[in-house]
Amino acid sequence: MSIGGKSPYNSVFENLLLDSPEFISPNCTNCPLQKKPESCSEECLGGLEIYTEQNAGIIAAIILEPIIQGAGGMIFYKKEVLEKIRALCDRNNILLILDEVFTGFGRTGKNFGYDHSGIKPDIIAVAKGLSGGVLPVAATLVNERVYDAFYSEDPTKAFYHGHTMTGNPSACAAGLASIELYNKEERLKDVISLETKLKKMLTRLLSKFPGKIYGTRVLGAVAAFEIHSDEKTGYMNPSGKSIKEKCLEKKVIVRPLGNTVYLTPPYIITDASLDKIETVLINSLS
Repeated sequence: MSIGGKSPYNSVFENLLLDSPEFISPNCTNCPLQKKPESCSEECLGGLEIYTEQNAGIIAAIILEPIIQGAGGMIFYKKEVLEKIRALCDRNNILLILDEVFTGFGRTGKNFGYDHSGIKPDIIAVAKGLSGGVLPVAATLVNERVYDAFYSEDPTKAFYHGHTMTGNPSACAAGLASIELYNKEERLKDVISLETKLKKMLTRLLSKFPGKIYGTRVLGAVAAFEIHSDEKTGYMNPSGKSIKEKCLEKKVIVRPLGNTVYLTPPYIITDASLDKIETVLINSLS
């Protein structure tokens, strides 16, 4: 919880949290340094690079969501950011841990978010897409370097940590079945098709509400935009709540993050359902 930074999610525990350094968040839709993604040199990583080089001896790992930062506001960033951070970790003997809970299993148009780049992480956290949402199941995947550090015939070297329901047979069976369908039915093809449809939808929404929404973006099966608001941007902005309530009245569920409205539909959603979502969003924004 401490490494997640200060936010409404953990503010009630603030006095219990350990100090954790925070840095500028890469954001290729609304760059904090007013750069263009196609011509920048990832200057947003400057603070992280300096801190890491100066404190390498006390840093265990760098942890982040690859390509899309979900709960932070569906923030998109380019693959070069991942590549630079991987190189930074390698130079300083630091582990790279990727949170693929949201981005894993096709959500971004690739099997995993890091597949958009040429890097390999040391540790990956996966969940959600692992069972297709049928049953709760999660896993932590590690490379040989991490595995070998714990491999020993000496029981005191074991990593003794687990939960009562670890390896739950029903959840694991659902996970195996989900992965089998994901591969057999070539679900990534559905995601690529859905990406095209979502781009067209957001293009139409932007043309209809140019003064009301901005920052339209789509990657894989993720579409997002912001609502112009006089309130402070961020998770506590009330703009999204109004949209959520209006959509719910028409039996469409959206879960805005402050003034950020996003869509993460099932990969096999029908065109009729997409059309309904678009119609309801239009009515809610009007």
